[in-house]
Amino acid sequence: MRIENISDFKKAIDSVGYDNFWDIYINAYLSRIRPDFQLPINGFDIDIESNLFSYDNIGDLYEIALEHNNQISKKELGQYYTPKDVCRFMAKKLLSEYKNEYNLADVCCGTGNLIIEVLKQLGEHEVRSLIYSKKLYLYDLDPIAIKLAVMKIGIMFAEKNDYKSYLKITQSINVSVGNFLSDSVKLPNGCYVISNPPYGRLPSKIELWSQCSTGNTKDLYSVFIEKISQQAQRSVIITPQSFLGGAKFSTLRFAMARNGGGEIYSFDNVPSPLFCGRKKGVFNSNTSNSVRAAITLIDKNKHGFRLSPMIRFKSEERIKLFSDIESLLGEKIYTQPYVWTKIPKTLEELVDAMNALPYKVSDFIEKDKTKQDEKLRLTIPQTPRYFISATSRDLNRTSKIVIYAKDEASFYKLYLLINSSFSYLWWRIYDGGITLGKSTLLSLPVPDIDDDEKLNNMVKTYIGLEDSFLVNKLNAGKNNENVKFPPKYRSKLNQYLLNHFGLEGKSEQLLSIHSNTFTDYSKYWR
Repeated sequence: MRIENISDFKKAIDSVGYDNFWDIYINAYLSRIRPDFQLPINGFDIDIESNLFSYDNIGDLYEIALEHNNQISKKELGQYYTPKDVCRFMAKKLLSEYKNEYNLADVCCGTGNLIIEVLKQLGEHEVRSLIYSKKLYLYDLDPIAIKLAVMKIGIMFAEKNDYKSYLKITQSINVSVGNFLSDSVKLPNGCYVISNPPYGRLPSKIELWSQCSTGNTKDLYSVFIEKISQQAQRSVIITPQSFLGGAKFSTLRFAMARNGGGEIYSFDNVPSPLFCGRKKGVFNSNTSNSVRAAITLIDKNKHGFRLSPMIRFKSEERIKLFSDIESLLGEKIYTQPYVWTKIPKTLEELVDAMNALPYKVSDFIEKDKTKQDEKLRLTIPQTPRYFISATSRDLNRTSKIVIYAKDEASFYKLYLLINSSFSYLWWRIYDGGITLGKSTLLSLPVPDIDDDEKLNNMVKTYIGLEDSFLVNKLNAGKNNENVKFPPKYRSKLNQYLLNHFGLEGKSEQLLSIHSNTFTDYSKYWR
């Protein structure tokens, strides 16, 4: 049977049945992609010249086959493609202290993209030596995915004109099919691990290993991080960044700190997402991507974690991003299970000063509804992207926080603070998710700002300009109002507050928190 397109591919599956298909396909594919092996051409006649059936698209074809066979449960795992530049960066971090006596493993290997990038950086001779020494381990729940990963490794690293070397490679890889999270599966000693675990809710009926302490998170990826960090010598794992904050992830942060230290790089999903905007495979046609990812390096020989700020970049900056990203790691070292904050290192002094303040926004608002004064009302849009605003006027929008100041002096302080970069910085380092939570807003520290005429006149001026800077954004067919003050107005508010802290020279560093261009802000954060 000739396979030239997706329709032919699906017909081939139907002709032999899904259970038999892959063994036949692998044999046919191998005979064509490695003609130097001089294998007899049997099974399907695959159009190997088509990009559709290229080496790099094996994972796509596998998921097309899953969908065709109604294996829709794969969709529930929430897996995402790991782009090649991300694979290269992760492999580089993993191998920076690698020695050939260590084992290598890919946990949740899928069809092998991550581990293959690691092996490519080692080089052919080293890879063959590693595999022949039985030091390469692949783990996945799906036996066909692992089978394809093994085939890809064999195709890439088998010696030319030597089919026996292909067989030796594929038969020497340690394969573990099943639930990695159970007691029955254990990483070998001295193991270096790379992983892109599934993102999703922890199934209610799943066997967890006896030492698991993170089941309370109910997140699959957090349990994977704990077990890998517990058993691996060194690991690099890509997951959502949500584990950096929130009380429910404190058990994971404690486990990570107990098992070693390292580096954590956090990424926003705008203006360009790390995962290139597409959920893994054919199961999700949405081109948008809400995952804010983190690349985490964990090493048993290190103590505590250094974090990057939450990184934004444009798609054309990806090369520069991965060449410069290490310079953005903060100086703080996190060893306790409290929230791990994503602070630009040049602003750590400012954040320390903010954290030392005794009063929060919550101390200046009126909670008794019978005493709330409409003249002291502040409306704060709840979906910030590049700034946070507070308005004296109401806003026609679906998501907003409304608070009432206790008195006029409190109103002026809160208006100034929330419309400055201080509120946005606070949200970025302690949360930075899709929405601004009210608890985050209320926890924002309030400086002991003088209740003077200059402050009051500044706020009155800004209130008078709200209508001039009113903007509308269409969301789900509805207009959402906001007030967007130009940067020079925000800079003036910042300078007023920075003078209070004696940090007048931090104006550019603070204002850069709003930038969406890596090239622009990174020079202020090194």
